[in-house]
Amino acid sequence: MAEVPKSLECPICFDIMEAKILICDRGHSFCSCCHRRLKLCPFCGDSMIDTRNLLLEKVVKAYWKDPSTFRNRMREQLKVEMPVRRSLKKY
Repeated sequence: MAEVPKSLECPICFDIMEAKILICDRGHSFCSCCHRRLKLCPFCGDSMIDTRNLLLEKVVKAYWKDPSTFRNRMREQLKVEMPVRRSLKKY
């Protein structure tokens, strides 16, 4: 099986985040199980809030439908959104 993109993993338990993905006050995402156990974000120290990361939930859903197609589409999208930068001239 292909490697799962790190951004889809919970940074605490390292499982792929599913269902409810919740955030801290600054936007760090966690699976609902880990979020429930934390009072403060281990990365920034801000409060954990009961706000869902709906965009990441959609991305995870798309990944589960077909992991290989998802990876290829993401690569193509990144090529469009982030074209290769031209080398900077030295002045």
